[in-house]
Amino acid sequence: MAEGYLKKLLHERGIDWIEISTAGVMTPTGLLPTPEAELLLREEGVDISRHRSRPMKVHMLEEADLILGMSSLHVQKAIRESDVARGKTFLLKEYVGYHGKDVQIPDPMGGTMDTFKRVFDQLKDALEKLVETDFIRIPPEQWESERAAAEAEIGPEEEQAQEQAGALEEKESVAADERIAAIEEKLDEEPEEIAPKRRRGRPRKSETGAQPSQPPTPRKRGRPRKTEVTAAVEPAAPKKRGRPRKSETKDVEKTKKAAKAKVAAKPKAKKVAKEKAKVMAASRKKSGAAEKKRKKAKTAAQKPQTKKDQKARAKTRAKAGRGKRR
Repeated sequence: MAEGYLKKLLHERGIDWIEISTAGVMTPTGLLPTPEAELLLREEGVDISRHRSRPMKVHMLEEADLILGMSSLHVQKAIRESDVARGKTFLLKEYVGYHGKDVQIPDPMGGTMDTFKRVFDQLKDALEKLVETDFIRIPPEQWESERAAAEAEIGPEEEQAQEQAGALEEKESVAADERIAAIEEKLDEEPEEIAPKRRRGRPRKSETGAQPSQPPTPRKRGRPRKTEVTAAVEPAAPKKRGRPRKSETKDVEKTKKAAKAKVAAKPKAKKVAKEKAKVMAASRKKSGAAEKKRKKAKTAAQKPQTKKDQKARAKTRAKAGRGKRR
């Protein structure tokens, strides 16, 4: 988009000493311009249908006098590829006079038509200011002499080649017009109605309000009738006649033996429980008697001593002392 619109501005001002070439940082070779870019430049009277993408090469950086990038990624990539790019590589908006954060122009690839329009508006404003700079307006010193020499060297073969190139350009412009008309028809068409996705879970009240609501079935109280029970319960298996099989008798005997063992184990368990209860009661009695003795001893020690007790204690102490002296 930048190359096409800049060529238009230079042609309007009669500037033919500027040669423009574009290259991508992460783009393959031979990609067509997007339909959105073609439409926007078609409105400005510019045809970019013959444009094809190409990646950036080192010789392009060395041959260029000025390198302008849209974002900081473009500038850094150019400087890393070649040391010659230092001093002549700038951001487009920064070179024109913009400052601050609004210096980079984003890549609209993959966006909607609105994003392409916003980016193209930024490009138009920056390129119109670029055309007014001295680097673009003032031609180089040897330009006039070089142009006159080039015109004198043009022969009939070159003129024929130029005519063929002009005819080819006309054919390509007609094909581009047809392609753009097809794109405009697609844009004018009404979008197809997309069926709403089915939601999970219960519907909302607003959705269920229009539908007639069915009253809930009343719950019956009490026991159900015999007819209802028979309908729900499965019919019993018919009773077999004759002697049962050995497998069936074995199962019956096993269940009988297990029942007898349970019955015999019940009195044993009762006896064990009674004995445990007796032992626990005896241990409680012993512990209770011991606690009573301790309490009596504590209370006796805490009571105030009488005169008789004091005399008796003094006698015992005196006797104990005499025995030691001997």
